[in-house]
Amino acid sequence: MVKVGCNNEDFSLESEILYNSGYQYNDSVRLLYCLDGTSTVRIDNKDYFLQKGMPLIVNEGRYYSVNSHDGALLVSVCFNPQIFNESIGTDLYFLWIDPNGTNDNNVVVLKSLLNELIFYDLQVEGKNDFFKFSIFYKLMDFLVKNYLYKMDKGKSYSNGDVRTQQIRTYIRKNYMRRLTLTQLSEELFISEGYLSRFFKKQLGNGFLRYLNSVRLYHTVNDLINTDMGITDISMKNGFNSISGFNQLFKKEYGLSPKEYRNKYRNKNESDKNKKLIKNKTFLFLKQHSDDIPKITKSTHEVKIDSRKYTNFRKNWQSIINMGNAMSLLQERVQKSAKRLHEDLGFKYLRIWNIFESVDVDENTDNVNFDKLDTVIDFILENDMKPFIVLGPKPRILTVNLSNKPLNYQTNEEMLSKEGDSWFSVLSKWVDHIRFRYGNRAISSWLFEIWKPNKWDKIYENDYLDEWYINWMKTTIKVLKSSINAAKIGGCEFVMYEGQTTDEIKRIVSVWKEIQFEPDFISISDYPYEIDGISTRMNQLQYFIENARDTFERFYPDIDIYVTEWNLTVSNRNVLNDTTFKGAYMIQNITNELESAEETAYWMGSDIYSEYSDSSEILYGASGIITKNDIKKPSFYAFEFLNKLLNKKLYSDNNSFVSTDGMDSFTILLNCSKPFNNYYYLNKGNVSRDDYDKIFLDVEPTEIKIQLDNVNNGIYEIRKQTVDQNHGNILGLWKMLNYSSHLTLDDENYLKNMSIPELQVTRKDVNDNVINVEETIEANTFMLISLSYLK
Repeated sequence: MVKVGCNNEDFSLESEILYNSGYQYNDSVRLLYCLDGTSTVRIDNKDYFLQKGMPLIVNEGRYYSVNSHDGALLVSVCFNPQIFNESIGTDLYFLWIDPNGTNDNNVVVLKSLLNELIFYDLQVEGKNDFFKFSIFYKLMDFLVKNYLYKMDKGKSYSNGDVRTQQIRTYIRKNYMRRLTLTQLSEELFISEGYLSRFFKKQLGNGFLRYLNSVRLYHTVNDLINTDMGITDISMKNGFNSISGFNQLFKKEYGLSPKEYRNKYRNKNESDKNKKLIKNKTFLFLKQHSDDIPKITKSTHEVKIDSRKYTNFRKNWQSIINMGNAMSLLQERVQKSAKRLHEDLGFKYLRIWNIFESVDVDENTDNVNFDKLDTVIDFILENDMKPFIVLGPKPRILTVNLSNKPLNYQTNEEMLSKEGDSWFSVLSKWVDHIRFRYGNRAISSWLFEIWKPNKWDKIYENDYLDEWYINWMKTTIKVLKSSINAAKIGGCEFVMYEGQTTDEIKRIVSVWKEIQFEPDFISISDYPYEIDGISTRMNQLQYFIENARDTFERFYPDIDIYVTEWNLTVSNRNVLNDTTFKGAYMIQNITNELESAEETAYWMGSDIYSEYSDSSEILYGASGIITKNDIKKPSFYAFEFLNKLLNKKLYSDNNSFVSTDGMDSFTILLNCSKPFNNYYYLNKGNVSRDDYDKIFLDVEPTEIKIQLDNVNNGIYEIRKQTVDQNHGNILGLWKMLNYSSHLTLDDENYLKNMSIPELQVTRKDVNDNVINVEETIEANTFMLISLSYLK
């Protein structure tokens, strides 16, 4: 059995792949829903056949088992019986769904509600919130109105009579106390002998066996889910003798209570099996997508004390990826780099394949670094610094519009495999830059050791082979012996869900062997799992924390640099050009501020991924400015982030509030929406026309922020907004019918019009409180700056 899901005291939802569950006591109102396969569910002594798309109720106090030859995927939605009791005013009831009526109108509505609940649970990754609770309550209300039967005394039912229900309810409420057959018979006003016979006939067991099975069920739950001592657990659940409890437990489960706890507590299912459950669930929901109602929410309110703040560092502002070093020989790439530095403050340009155009004379062994000098001179002359990736990093466009991989071997990649040649060129270049720029200047540069990945097709036959290990040793040796003052790290480890640490262990073992202590660990961060797209929306925080946990045992307290991160590895993804991308970036960056020392967005400019299919003004590239130097929504995301003040007052998924500690405040709002199953089932390949189909909802979010303890006086409020009509080049281009034939005037129009909306107002504060109320449209973002005037 594998299981994923969420839990709450009143509700729970679990997805399980079951073959044989064994006979077990049910202490809840359990709604089973089959998403895949077939199974036989035995409730008490009656069998029910369950197939794909069928629901079935297991009432509280019943014994049930599930048997399946093909591994049925079942969702169990469980309700605390007490909430039904309180709702209908009695505990004499049962719920029943006719297995032969699975296509009637009520069942269709029930399945729609279940699909909505399962779908939303997937989007929020099992976390609980009020909206999920509302679906649970809506489901419970529908069950009560359509499938709940109150029991009248004197009548018998196919699901048992009133007396049977009274027995189950009484034992459920009193199993933890000393309980005897005599007490129960007196409670029910019947003879003890009659009750004993009734037990065996109606419940299949004698009184004591039934009572102990209920008690054992609850002790198992406590053993796995609490830290209570075993003696305390046995006493809590009605066992007066610890030795008797141990003996009974081992007879039932084949293990002592301690052995059972050690075996099953915190047992994590494999990522592969969890992924299997998710994939099968998504497939089922895709086939029933019309049954899932649109989700609408929400209102977000928060009160903030303006005097309580903490300092924070803008770790997104230092490094930006620019691409192959030789691209900086192009005037327009230089123009883009200068804009990124001057407008957004990026200090380091991350470049790679620095020896791609270096001229080497094989006869004389002479090397000409003139072109590389021109690149580095440009960086330094414009008050920036180089972040140099050493190694044959493949030039990858990922896919073009025809979904064709674009990946080829460069001169530097071939040079790297020639060990002596690489050593010679690298050594000469290090000597050259020491002479040309001086050790003091070089000490502030950043150097990153590159590493191939197993999916790089040009390395698929020798991934991390001996040639790379020797190359890495040589590269580190040359750097550490000549420019030791500069920061050197690596190896652009790709963090993804379900990964193993074998690769990391191998790299670290080589570092230990050559006594290399990295100044930083670099990782790349894209939201992928082993075999698909991750459903996590806050990807940065998750993968950074994963990296820190992974490397903690090797290098405690080491700096983590995210040297690449993006929503997608594709440079042909329409989301890269949308307002959603800006909102998504803001949400991720503000959520991980305390996690990494540096983060470097991928990429600076769309020019990096130009190819034969990129003649249009936008083509889904990952740059924050277009090839024509037009700012995209992702550019404005950085611009808004940079305007945050240096002290943090509050943050959550939708808002970040900062102050200068005096009388100025900035409030950064976003309404980034999670994807729905359409996006995941299409593996993130979305066309312009499909853009509005991929989100869980497209409803606005109302945000209310109250700033307390501010100084009274007049404040100027400046509000900048990027939405569908402002700062959105894709939206403007749509108005031009996505024309691929734009004049220079057309391009200038797009450049001049693709700017955020600006509104300026004033507010007179006289009660030391500032209230900000805004409605943020789906997948847009807004910056509100409040400045004290007098």
